[in-house]
Amino acid sequence: MRTLACTFLINGVNTKVALRKRGREKRFQIVVRGHVLEYTYTNESEIQQVDGPELPESALLPHIEWMIRHYFTDAKKEQ
Repeated sequence: MRTLACTFLINGVNTKVALRKRGREKRFQIVVRGHVLEYTYTNESEIQQVDGPELPESALLPHIEWMIRHYFTDAKKEQ
C-alpha cells in the first residue's frame, strides 16, 4: 500500500488529505478531517466514490482526482 499526503488551501483553510493506494486494486482510501472515504478508478478512466461519508468539502474533489491521476497513473493497468 502506497501513501501520499498533501495539504491544500480550501476556502482559506489548510486541509490535509492522506491518500492510500490499496495494493493490486484500483481502489484508493482518502482520509480528510478524520473521515475515511474510498474511491475507485473505473475502466472508463473515471474516479468514483464507493464507500464512506460524503466529502466534507466539495472543493476537494478536483484535488483528490488530480492526486490519483498524477501520482498513480498506472492505476488503470493494475488489477
